[in-house]
Amino acid sequence: MSRIVTYVSTKTEIHIYIVQMIVRHYGNALTTRLLSAISIGLQFRFLFLEDDSKFRPTKFEFPLSMEVSKELDAWKANVTELLGQMDLILREAQDQHLMDTELLARIWGPGGGQNVQDMMGVWDAARARLYSTAQLVLISSESEFPARKVPFKDALKDLCAKTEVMNREYTLRALKAVAEEVGGPKEIPASGRFEAKLATEKVSLPAA
Repeated sequence: MSRIVTYVSTKTEIHIYIVQMIVRHYGNALTTRLLSAISIGLQFRFLFLEDDSKFRPTKFEFPLSMEVSKELDAWKANVTELLGQMDLILREAQDQHLMDTELLARIWGPGGGQNVQDMMGVWDAARARLYSTAQLVLISSESEFPARKVPFKDALKDLCAKTEVMNREYTLRALKAVAEEVGGPKEIPASGRFEAKLATEKVSLPAA
């Protein structure tokens, strides 16, 4: 909410009030968080991993502006939006407590703890690299931009390459957990090691 006050002296004051919105959730806490996990997984996929995703690495291989003189501005606008959307996803995941141990165990199953730790290590390194290269792009001058955009593109490619299988498995496992909670089979296959298994494993949903 905001309020703008203009005095007779022409002095203007702008008051901005930030009010935290509390979203009330109904029903079973586990299924609610599983739904949030599915939503987070799909949001990330929509942003980065689909062929027509706005921030898919291939999109940055082509000019972002019709005018060469405005290319840097277009890049900064897109990179700023990318970071903003990533931050929103991370904030939502934190707000919904998606790193809760019980929830992770429900999604990944018995024996999946080490697999999750391995994936988190890969994710943290790839995300940190993307953020650091993005910040360099945002503070670039015209002369610095050509050299600084290359590390950013490489970091974005690396992030997408390393998270595509993770994202797919996480989302499918969360979907499978929801199906089990609403009446499907109760068994979840134990998760294997990240580096040996993620590239080949297929998680199938129960037949309707």
